[in-house]
Amino acid sequence: MINFRYHVVSIVAVFLALAVGIVMGTTVISESVVDRLEADARDFRARNGQLRQEADRLEAELGQYEQFGAAIVPPLIRDRLEGHPVAVLVEPGVPGALLDRTTDTLRTAGASPGGTIRLTEAWTLEDPAHREQLAAVLGADANPSDGPTLLSRGAEALGRRLGSDSDGGDDDLLRALDRAGFVKLDDLPAGALPGASTLIVYLSASAATAAPNDETFTIPLLDMLAERSAATPVVVAEPLDADESVVDRIRGIDELARAIATVDHATTWPGALSLVWALARGAGERVTHYGVRRGAAAIAPAVTPAPAASS
Repeated sequence: MINFRYHVVSIVAVFLALAVGIVMGTTVISESVVDRLEADARDFRARNGQLRQEADRLEAELGQYEQFGAAIVPPLIRDRLEGHPVAVLVEPGVPGALLDRTTDTLRTAGASPGGTIRLTEAWTLEDPAHREQLAAVLGADANPSDGPTLLSRGAEALGRRLGSDSDGGDDDLLRALDRAGFVKLDDLPAGALPGASTLIVYLSASAATAAPNDETFTIPLLDMLAERSAATPVVVAEPLDADESVVDRIRGIDELARAIATVDHATTWPGALSLVWALARGAGERVTHYGVRRGAAAIAPAVTPAPAASS
């Protein structure tokens, strides 16, 4: 006869069996997961080692290209811009590597210093005081309450000034913008300001956070510079890793693409060579776009070797 104690023992045995089964099943699953994770970790370590070796190989190869460029490019550009004054217009946020490479390149090419014009963050016109100051510089009809129009007018005025001569006096627009904090003038030769015969290099930060705005500042400024580029070359240069390329914008606007040369890899040795060739363009010669981005005609100019000396 089955009594109550038997029922209790049977029920306990059933639940005990279930508990043991759950524990054993969990242990098996955990071990399989651990095994798989350990296998994945071994694969990741192996892949990481391969990628590290590949990175080391590419870094060594890049170093070789740098050495090659350092040996080849300077003799090709040396004194090619001798006697030509070159001014460098620098956007806020331009990488130091780009400015240093450009300065060294122009020095090697024998260019005469035409000054460095550094644009400041004041051109964002976020501060009402900056809008008032720019309106005062531009004249009585400038409206400080209309920021975009004021910015475009300032860009056009700066571009127009860079395409003309001046006596360099205190009333010069560049000096007025300097006093108002919109530009910083450096490396002026004997205090002289850039004139109509000065070649222009515009260095773009070409970053998502770049200021001032391309649409309301950079393009209007370049439109004005394009008017003087037939006689005096203008080149826009940006770093190789640009994430918001102003060069792409220029190449996509027919009027600018025909007037202003571009270099989209100016932090490289091919870019340095291209910059000098673009600035050395003679009157009537076709404007060329160099680099690796869309619309580039070539990565670098075709350089004709000097003829061998006759014996």
